[in-house]
Amino acid sequence: MDTKPKESLNMLISERFTFQNSEINSSTLLSSYSKWCSATHEGSYDDVRKDVSKALGIT
Repeated sequence: MDTKPKESLNMLISERFTFQNSEINSSTLLSSYSKWCSATHEGSYDDVRKDVSKALGIT
């Protein structure tokens, strides 16, 4: 990905998303993503997924 689109994506993520109720620091975005992947793999977000699925009518 070119630098400009990557910077735009990083800005969008930093402005719109949080990780464990904390802002995502763009300089640590890659490590935050890695932590999120690990937490997701361990099942930490299973309950959230179920609630979102119910809200969207996807069961």
